[in-house]
Amino acid sequence: MQLYQQLCSEDYVHVIDDFYHDLTWLDTHLKDTAFRSIADANYAGLQSVAPMTVNATQERIELILGEKLSFLPSDGVIRVQRKMDENQQKTFIHFDLNRINVLIYLSDPPAKENSEIYGTHFYQHLSLKKKRFISLNSSKDDFQRKIVYEDTRDFTAWNKWLTVPFKRNRAVIFDGNFYHSTSLHFFGDGPDNARLTQNFFPRKQ
Repeated sequence: MQLYQQLCSEDYVHVIDDFYHDLTWLDTHLKDTAFRSIADANYAGLQSVAPMTVNATQERIELILGEKLSFLPSDGVIRVQRKMDENQQKTFIHFDLNRINVLIYLSDPPAKENSEIYGTHFYQHLSLKKKRFISLNSSKDDFQRKIVYEDTRDFTAWNKWLTVPFKRNRAVIFDGNFYHSTSLHFFGDGPDNARLTQNFFPRKQ
């Protein structure tokens, strides 16, 4: 079974450590590229354009997943989440409909702190009894969306079933339909020392 199919059919999250063989491109990108705030987005923090290496990374993602994929123009951007960005998201626990999420952690958490709190978290909704949004192509879809949105910050409505700890150069690949969240906690005050990720959200062609 190809990884793409496995991710969409099983309760499985794929993790690759040492995703990039060489991260010298990142130092250049951080030095030469401006970061700006994102308007009208759920994401809290700063964002830059994608690095020059983005096409090669997209090709590698296709090889890993075993599918020809369609990427968004914004795929591969570098995101920064600083301590000051905590609790600024419009929604917290959420799902990203009909796409694969590829998150590459590009910085290390503060020394001697628990890397799990800065990672990616996956949940099962207690009343819906589901770990992911499953479209039924009916009015029940709207009901599911409403319940998830209402409970986006109510942690008593969810059971966390997996956390992937934050670690530099670790890729986390999963079905975006999973109910998931970033951390409640960020760190640092800028691209050189904050929570740094590269983000891809491809769909099957």
